[in-house]
Amino acid sequence: MFNPVVTVSLLMVKAIRWERAIHTIFAQLFASIFASLVVSGILPGPLLVVTKLDPDMSIARGLFLEMFLTAQLVLIILMLPASSNKPMYIGLTLFVAEICGVYFTGGSLNPARSFGPAVVAGFTSYQWIYWLGPLLGAGLGGAVFSLFDFLKIDR
Repeated sequence: MFNPVVTVSLLMVKAIRWERAIHTIFAQLFASIFASLVVSGILPGPLLVVTKLDPDMSIARGLFLEMFLTAQLVLIILMLPASSNKPMYIGLTLFVAEICGVYFTGGSLNPARSFGPAVVAGFTSYQWIYWLGPLLGAGLGGAVFSLFDFLKIDR
């Protein structure tokens, strides 16, 4: 669990307790800042991994793209049973989501991934979409999973 929205979605479906979720989210954010500082210290020049919107992309479209791509990722994570193939399916899902989103929003899908570089390199005025979009996506993915679970739709 390196993604706060995955942690939130696991909390939503009662897969983890809220105390563990809070500690995990703080650890994820701290690790993101620390990793960004390490990369900034090792590589010359400015930190080029800051997520930013394409100039032709509106903030609303960026927000909804982040939301839907994150919802897709969260739903796949929650729907897959524990098996040795689960990491491959999650990786492929993340790959497809990144292909769809990287040119428009930077393909964050992860508030910690956007937060660490923003702390080190400077915040953009629309950093909030990298929090709100994925959190809404976690809610959407968790709600769809709960609906499937309620309707007894097989995984």
